[in-house]
Amino acid sequence: IPEDGDGALATYFNDMALQSPALTRVDQRIDFDWGGGAPAAGIGADRFSVRWTAEVVPRFSGAYQFITTSDDGVRLWIDGVLIIDQWNDHGPTQHVGQAQVTAGRRHALRMEFYENGGGATARLEWRSARQSREVVPRGRLFSGGTGAGAIEDGEGVTATYFTDMNLSDQGVTRIDQRIDFDWGGGAPAAGIGADRFSVRWQAQLQARFSEEYVFTTTSDDGIRLWIDGVLIIDQWNDHGPTQHSGRARLTAGNRHEVRVEFYENGGGAVAKLEWSSASQARELVPRACLHPIISGIGMR
Repeated sequence: IPEDGDGALATYFNDMALQSPALTRVDQRIDFDWGGGAPAAGIGADRFSVRWTAEVVPRFSGAYQFITTSDDGVRLWIDGVLIIDQWNDHGPTQHVGQAQVTAGRRHALRMEFYENGGGATARLEWRSARQSREVVPRGRLFSGGTGAGAIEDGEGVTATYFTDMNLSDQGVTRIDQRIDFDWGGGAPAAGIGADRFSVRWQAQLQARFSEEYVFTTTSDDGIRLWIDGVLIIDQWNDHGPTQHSGRARLTAGNRHEVRVEFYENGGGAVAKLEWSSASQARELVPRACLHPIISGIGMR
């Protein structure tokens, strides 16, 4: 079985709760003893956290033991099953979990870690009846399967602006880089009024991870959101700036159809689209993950 993996996708957070992402990179392996130092530029030496995700390919079939060494808290999932759960402060300590795996098959791996204070250690090893204990090597870890696998070369989302609130009287079509607008009391585009307009955004969306995502809209006024033809947010009514959420399961790298419809009646006008998942902090859906349905006129 070729050992041609590139490592694990690592997201470093400037807090202990995996909430404030500061850096994403590919780590060749999970084998760190930072002592009292910082894990990377821009990250504090204490009170940080890390999430590693990858697909791991074992050499042999059967029961494997996965061994973490951590200071402080650690959690480990294999194929979505939590096999180590030691989310607490402790000095350098080894914990062991077991999973049945198949030689040559890619198994989803996720490891989360936090450092409170003092020394900081995070290491992942494995062993089986046929394999001696070792740090899980770079060649057996594939960051692309759950993270970098989506080719982030998108151009944005096709936007059609209408001069009425019912998506009937088309005024402007263009490519918006993302859905992230606070027009206040102004007009969204030349030839469109500041009030009583509507917008339809359409794109193919590529996710970084294969799991359930939470989509969050912020809107003033009405908004609807479909993922793969399924309506997951339906708030087609007047309201001030309000957040609404819906859920959809996505597959890393696949293109999923997304459609957002919005109308503005009067006063302020806001339209934003964010996403988050167990493996990804909440963020605006970025341009690079959005592929327009049709060619637009101009860029925004």
